[in-house]
Amino acid sequence: MSATHVMGGKPAEDIVACAEKQGADLIVTGRRGLGAVGAFVQGSTSQRIGHLAKCACLSVV
Repeated sequence: MSATHVMGGKPAEDIVACAEKQGADLIVTGRRGLGAVGAFVQGSTSQRIGHLAKCACLSVV
């Protein structure tokens, strides 16, 4: 089943909360390709989701 949800707030936390509420088995995110330095300075939503999520995560480049 596929669904679309629009929310506002903290992206990583909201995505993980929505996935848990929906009983998702997999969270798929895209990467912006900031590189090591950019990801370190700005942080990475996809990395944060990977740390927070209890289900499998897939980051697509």
